[in-house]
Amino acid sequence: MITADAINEFFLSEDVANFAVKDERSAVAAKPRWVSVPRFDNFHLALSLGVGQTAVGPVMQFYADMSMSCELGTKIAEKDTEGFSFQAFFEPDDAELKRIILLEGPIGRDNPESNFTVDLSFLRGRRGNLGLRCFSPSDRRDLESKLAVVNWVAGPNDRISLLTARCHRSRRIKTTIQCFNAAYDHAMYAHRGATDGQEDASSFSLLQKQAFGPGRKSEDPITVESLLNLPSAKLWKATTFIATQTEYW
Repeated sequence: MITADAINEFFLSEDVANFAVKDERSAVAAKPRWVSVPRFDNFHLALSLGVGQTAVGPVMQFYADMSMSCELGTKIAEKDTEGFSFQAFFEPDDAELKRIILLEGPIGRDNPESNFTVDLSFLRGRRGNLGLRCFSPSDRRDLESKLAVVNWVAGPNDRISLLTARCHRSRRIKTTIQCFNAAYDHAMYAHRGATDGQEDASSFSLLQKQAFGPGRKSEDPITVESLLNLPSAKLWKATTFIATQTEYW
């Protein structure tokens, strides 16, 4: 389901309320399917679109200095020797206006990936939906290959990088937690429970330091006052250092 309220930025996520998948052969919205595809020596989650399917984003209000960025991959079926094509388009919310094709290109075995950014400044003041379509130029309907939408974002130019980083964040957070839990269930941590909590304050001894000035004994504990008496310790220097570090936090 696509919300009626217009937004000015969008990123692909597993929130099915944020986009819809349509099938040209059915009036009923298709269930979004997710696949894992290789990307930059790693595997990434991607929205899978079969031939004849279209992904439509939410209703957006467009302004100057906006763009759409996509990373596309493929899942090529062994028996499919023929490639397919994709379209990126803008669908005006006014039914009397025609769809605008933003970009179209082939994708298949010879060119299994496509990365692009489209300037949307010409849409300023307009309202409508962005979409991605997977189709066969020869109008074949029996192709089993899939278009894999790895990243799909749209919004102000200065937020495109941030929006891209947010794609599939719910899955990444879940995966990170699972990896963290699995790592600490490793056999090397099997005895951590037996030692946890056995050490208390009595297990530690106070640091000792050689005296640097008159009246200091080697067995005296280190205190703030004693540190300030050291030749190299200046309070104003410590304060300046903290202020400088704060600028980078």
